[in-house]
Amino acid sequence: MHGIPEAMSAAVCTFDDLQGAVETVIETIQLAGVPVARIELLDEMMIRAVNQYSKLSLRETPTLFLEFHGSHSAVQEHADDGRRDRR
Repeated sequence: MHGIPEAMSAAVCTFDDLQGAVETVIETIQLAGVPVARIELLDEMMIRAVNQYSKLSLRETPTLFLEFHGSHSAVQEHADDGRRDRR
C-alpha cells in the first residue's frame, strides 16, 4: 500500500510515430531521471477506440499519458524538468 500523494500532475503528449513515443519514455526515465509515477502508451488504434467509445476527438497518433506524484514543489520541478529536456 502507498499513501495518497500530496500532489499529482498529469501530461498528455502526442507523437508522429511510435518510435518517437518509445524514445521519449527511455529518455525521460533513463537519461533525464524524471521520476514518473505512471506512463501509458496508446497507439493509433487504441486512441481511435477511445474516441469512439468516449465520444472524444483526440488526435489519432501514438500518445503518452504521464502522471507525476509527490510534494507540490517536487511535482512542479519534475514537470519543469520534463519540458526543459524535450526542447
